[in-house]
Amino acid sequence: MKLSARLNHLFEHIMQFHQLSPYDDFWDLCCDHGFLGMTLFKNTQNSQIHLVDQVPKIVEILKQKYEKFNDGRALFKTQNATQIILNTNKRHLIVIAGVGGETAIEILESIINKNPKANMDFAISPNSHIFQLRCFLQKHFTLLHEDLIRDGNRFHEHIFVRFTFNQSKRISLTGQGFWQNSPYAKVYQAKLIKHYRLINSHNTNNDKYKMSKQALEYYSNLAL
Repeated sequence: MKLSARLNHLFEHIMQFHQLSPYDDFWDLCCDHGFLGMTLFKNTQNSQIHLVDQVPKIVEILKQKYEKFNDGRALFKTQNATQIILNTNKRHLIVIAGVGGETAIEILESIINKNPKANMDFAISPNSHIFQLRCFLQKHFTLLHEDLIRDGNRFHEHIFVRFTFNQSKRISLTGQGFWQNSPYAKVYQAKLIKHYRLINSHNTNNDKYKMSKQALEYYSNLAL
């Protein structure tokens, strides 16, 4: 199966981390078509692959589609992503992609609260609310890697993190490495500024407005 630019970037970097220090279990949350999870299945030998979606029909289609390829390592689960329980004796890589930043926060917060002793890394590719997501990540996670990806007409920040806190590898609220290295940086910055200016134009005095105001200030002050 051919992966999109977005999923292929996630796959390549996940495999790089896996080669350095193998994961026992991969979790493809809100897996939808299951392309990423099954690509990880085909390119690993001993790891278990958990494909999780809360829509029963999606999970049933995946079971039928990949049944003849499955050697028992691929597990298909109809489950809310916030409810997963992790084996503390294993090393986990959890993918959260294709959902908004607020949903990603909800999933992340639930997982770390339910599994405080688990050994887990995350590969995150949100569709929206990236600043809010980074505010949350900064409190609980250590940065492993981050990139700016263009897939068609859409931009995605890919953030790879570990559930541990290391002040020297603290997550930036706007991102660090990719701004100077990406050919899309200025276009992406302009889109973010336009987005947060629109939100701030509504001038509602609540927590989301205050965070949007902070985001606009941060992104406007980026020197590219």
